[in-house]
Amino acid sequence: MKKQNLFLMTAAIGIFPVAMSYGLLPGYFFGIDLNTPELVNIFRAIMGLYTAMGIFWLIGALKKTYTEAALYSVAVFMGGLSIARILSINIDGMPNAILLAYTAVEIAIGTTALWLINQNQQQINNAVLENA
Repeated sequence: MKKQNLFLMTAAIGIFPVAMSYGLLPGYFFGIDLNTPELVNIFRAIMGLYTAMGIFWLIGALKKTYTEAALYSVAVFMGGLSIARILSINIDGMPNAILLAYTAVEIAIGTTALWLINQNQQQINNAVLENA
């Protein structure tokens, strides 16, 4: 199995528990009280988004035609999350340890996705040069 596929599979498997933490037990994990249907709805929607992304990453790991798109989506998704979290830390203050850990993991996963995309492009360019 190629490293891109293993990475996508790992990212997908890793995102599912995070999705569940948002949608099923946010009070336990984040120490917040979701006391209105609107707040519960928002957190369940986040759970759905994370789950959908994880499913796409699994598809990208298993079907070569979707691998590159899945890698780009990991980079964009994790990059957006980590930038928003860093912005929030600077504006709103320090969150709990779980959210700080999420931030570090999102930065690492997003950076790794970019690295894998770059490696893939280099392999394509080398193959083109060899065939020219």
